[in-house]
Amino acid sequence: MPTYYMTVEGDILDQICWNHYGQHKQYQQTALAVDPSLTQADLNQISHNLLFNQDLLELKGITEKVLNENRELVNYGVRLPAGIKIKLFDQEEAVQEQNMIQLWD
Repeated sequence: MPTYYMTVEGDILDQICWNHYGQHKQYQQTALAVDPSLTQADLNQISHNLLFNQDLLELKGITEKVLNENRELVNYGVRLPAGIKIKLFDQEEAVQEQNMIQLWD
């Protein structure tokens, strides 16, 4: 069953997908359990650093799938205006095995 997200002025689709499908919240909770004195800025920095983590490989193609399902988003720039309803899929539905194309034997 899909979830819907209502945009806030300046949202970026990649960040919306990362927030919905990424594992950064789990990492933030773990970091906070280890060091309860962490501020929200510290937790945001942890999320930012994780953008280049290997976990993103599992998210390959999700932004494209969300964009394909929400074709009206192409009418806006990179930063979305407030009030757009975006359909997001469940994690299991969104992450599908990618077919690999082998160029050489």
